[in-house]
Amino acid sequence: MVKLIESMQADILGIQELFIHEVNELKPFLSQDYNFFGKGQMDGEVYGEVNGIFYKKERFEALDTRFYFVAENPLMKPEGNPRGIKGFNVIKLLDKKTNRTFVVINLHADFRKPDKRLMTFKTIIKVIKERYKDEAVVLMGDLNLFPNWIDKASLPFHDGNYIEKLLNK
Repeated sequence: MVKLIESMQADILGIQELFIHEVNELKPFLSQDYNFFGKGQMDGEVYGEVNGIFYKKERFEALDTRFYFVAENPLMKPEGNPRGIKGFNVIKLLDKKTNRTFVVINLHADFRKPDKRLMTFKTIIKVIKERYKDEAVVLMGDLNLFPNWIDKASLPFHDGNYIEKLLNK
């Protein structure tokens, strides 16, 4: 995996479904070129999947890092079974090359439950409107959206197939 990442030379790389010990095993191989931000989604710290963000340290500077829960109040861990808790990582970066800032959001949306997936995107929209409304935002991750999914029509953006069609016109 490290050789693939190195060959891609990505400026920003989102990871999904890694646990903290796996992230900690990967970081030493990438630490020469990349910084990392990511929290576990079960507690906003170290438990659960980490859907983190690697970014080229030579090109970007982290100005702000945050973890949000998929909840009515995204800053507070919801009650209940920790296995059902979801969240997403957000980092505001300064591009040293262009001197412009932007926000990167990385997530792993629920695969089995459309209502939970929809709540994830509604929470993201809420966070963007409240905190990042004046910023360019890059949304990445395992969105678990496919062309004919029932919840697709209710989302305020387009899936990859639609964007690919636009780009290839």
